[in-house]
Amino acid sequence: MRYLLCLVVGLAGCLPTGLENRDNPLDPQAPSYEAACGNGLLDEGEVCDDGNTVSSDACVNCQTAFCGDGVRRLGLARDDAAYEECDDGNTVQTDSCSDDCQLAACGNGRIDPGEDCDDRNLNDRDSCSSQCSLAFCGDGIVRNDLPEDHPDHERCDDGNDQDDDSCSSDCQPARCGDGILRQDKVEGEVGYEACDDGNGDEADACRSSCRLASCGDGILREDLSPNDEGYEACDDGNPIEVDDCTPTCQIARCGDGYLRLTDPPEGELPEQCDDGNPNDNDGCLNNCQLAQCGDGFVREDLDPGSLNACDPAAPNCPEGELCLVNRCYRIGYESCDDQNAVNDDACLTGCIAARCGDGVLRTDRNENQDDYEACDDGNDNEADACVECQITGCGDGIRQALTGEECDDGNDNDHDLCDRECLLTRTVAIGGLHSCALHVEDGAFDGRVACWGDNRWGQMGQGNVDLDASQSRPNPVPDLEDVVALSAGQATTCALSAAGTVACWGMGSNGQIGAGEASDEVCNGDDRCTSSPTSVVNLGGGAQDLSSGTFHNCVIDPNRRSRCWGYGGFYQLGDGVANVNQPRPRLGPALSKQRITAGFYHSCALSTEGEVSCWGRGVAGQLGAGTREEYIQSPVAVQWADRSPVDEVIVLHSGMNHNCIIRDVETQEVRCWGANDKDQLAARGPGGRDQGGLDEARGEYCGREACAEGNLCVTEDGDPNRRFCYRSCEADDDCPLGQACSEEQTCQMAACGEDNNSPCMALPRAPGDDNLQPLVGALALGGGQHHTCILLANRQMKCWGSNQFGQLGNLGINGSRGTWFQNPAMSVNRAKTIEGASEIREVGLGMSIGHQCYRDTERRVFCLGDNSGYQLGDGSSERRLLPVQAQ
Repeated sequence: MRYLLCLVVGLAGCLPTGLENRDNPLDPQAPSYEAACGNGLLDEGEVCDDGNTVSSDACVNCQTAFCGDGVRRLGLARDDAAYEECDDGNTVQTDSCSDDCQLAACGNGRIDPGEDCDDRNLNDRDSCSSQCSLAFCGDGIVRNDLPEDHPDHERCDDGNDQDDDSCSSDCQPARCGDGILRQDKVEGEVGYEACDDGNGDEADACRSSCRLASCGDGILREDLSPNDEGYEACDDGNPIEVDDCTPTCQIARCGDGYLRLTDPPEGELPEQCDDGNPNDNDGCLNNCQLAQCGDGFVREDLDPGSLNACDPAAPNCPEGELCLVNRCYRIGYESCDDQNAVNDDACLTGCIAARCGDGVLRTDRNENQDDYEACDDGNDNEADACVECQITGCGDGIRQALTGEECDDGNDNDHDLCDRECLLTRTVAIGGLHSCALHVEDGAFDGRVACWGDNRWGQMGQGNVDLDASQSRPNPVPDLEDVVALSAGQATTCALSAAGTVACWGMGSNGQIGAGEASDEVCNGDDRCTSSPTSVVNLGGGAQDLSSGTFHNCVIDPNRRSRCWGYGGFYQLGDGVANVNQPRPRLGPALSKQRITAGFYHSCALSTEGEVSCWGRGVAGQLGAGTREEYIQSPVAVQWADRSPVDEVIVLHSGMNHNCIIRDVETQEVRCWGANDKDQLAARGPGGRDQGGLDEARGEYCGREACAEGNLCVTEDGDPNRRFCYRSCEADDDCPLGQACSEEQTCQMAACGEDNNSPCMALPRAPGDDNLQPLVGALALGGGQHHTCILLANRQMKCWGSNQFGQLGNLGINGSRGTWFQNPAMSVNRAKTIEGASEIREVGLGMSIGHQCYRDTERRVFCLGDNSGYQLGDGSSERRLLPVQAQ
């Protein structure tokens, strides 16, 4: 082009300014020049020469510039056809500079490398994006170049292939019913879907609103069978529990747990309740009727309530309770329901099980059947005529005070603490110089105790130890109640309660109070006492019998073993140990004992088999084993002369050194053994030796000092440390009773004899009456240290033994009054009836020195004999040879 242009305008027009036209054949005058590209002259081989070396114009290196010459032309407008954006010197179409010298770029109308398309525009919403990529669903750009009915039409494009957000993988907006569950929304946000089953069925699990079907939404599901979870038999769109469709979308029925108030189906009762269970034993029956007494079903869902005693006429039950058959029961409670209105069977009309004591007499049982009631007085008073719904009577084991029973041990034994007529048998106790008896109020025992007599050792139980505090008349002992039996030792008294507890008071120097520790009150010089009733410890669960010896006491525990306490220097406590002073009861051997008695230094027990055993000191033969021992540690059987055990014993009593029994329930004969120095056995005939003592023959120690005149110092067993004084003698008559003159001419202890003149008897003998006949028909035994009394069926009392203080009345040796009225015999060797004593119900017993007491059938107490300590209780200190009332 440039060359042709020079030809037209002339060469001169193509030469550079200022250059001569040298060697120009057209103009020889023209100056000559050197050929060179850029000199402005068109030299050989040049197509053009624009007189410059600029490579970006139309003449490059004196050649006409063209696209592909490797030099980018400049200076042209973009719309110029020769405009170049680039020039890479080649005609390769697929590199960065195209063959028409344009840069590769999206929108240039050409598909350049890396481009899927190029529609010569930068519109993102057509088929070719501004990035020259083919539009596709999921590229994040919504196309708008296609009609709505075109298959590639896009209504949305969120740039992902997820179907569960607002835009599906086919670039259509998510919608309820498209069958795709949106996951990009939470409940409460617009567009949230709980389900999407892609159908418009309202009766399945997913509503057309993409909400899950639920009971109460008012739309009945029809896609489930009755056994499927979520099945709906109805759906009334409300939560009301009392209509025909329950909140669980089931047809209301009895037993569904919802109280239906609408009309029931035909044949059913209106519902009064509905607890949703099949239990007929609660407040709502299976037919949805309220439980009520008489429906035949026992309610088990309520506790009985307080069960307080009440009076239906004036009920005082706690709130929510009713008074039914004298007890407060919770309203609605049932312990039975026999569906009848009969009130005298096992279930009362209030649906309370009949019980003994409800005041309603059952008539549905006969006498041989369990739960038979002969009576029902509606109370638990065991002292009236109806106890445990049986008509009371003596011997039933229940004491009825209103019928005159003082006790009831449930047996017909006349010889224990309660006789067969239900009268107490041990209500009078006679101590050395004091007496005690159960207190009587309004003609009946009131469980208290009254004492009278000497108080130097606190025997009155008043909390003091003073001779001036002695009582000449009965005085109640404080802090004692419900006492049923008494016993008295030398200066100690013990009381047994109905509950089996024992309390003792008085002298305690030897531990005979039994409190577990020694008495600490000082009395009568250096003695120790406890002047108020104090509980005995360690009784093994309760005492069943009680006896007091001179300085020790014993009981029988529930296991029929003896427990003794106090002085035990001769093993009389029964534990096999010589406990001198033992303040805590000691357990005796495992013998089945029912009665126990305590003497001076010995004890005896009557077994349940009717045999007697004794232990302790036996110097007077009081152990009944046929020997005269200083002591025996363990119980030995009382024997007959043939060494067989004495049996069939029903009553046992001990004096100081002798014992008596009643045996054989048919004959009720009396037998005695032990000391007889004061005619305690009533077995010595007239003409015997003068009575003397049963003291030991051994005197004082005579180591370096001579014995008193009439005594000799004897070395025992050749031991120089055992030298004692013994009385000298030439014959037995020179020795006291119970001793014999030895070959060494000293008085030694003699063996108990077999004849009636012996000072002691080591085997049981029969006391005699005036006709020397054995005593029979005895009901009870009593007495003191050296005398014995029996109660006879005619309610009189016969006694024998020591009468030193007139305790047996005005009887002489032969029972005549005569000269013995004012100065009675020292002893009575035959059983004599006590004058002035009648209607006797009980003979007092204990360790009395010189008085005797008894109780008559009117519960009055009478005494006679020594009164030096006010022990007769008549307000004086005068000796009485006829009984006087203690009052």
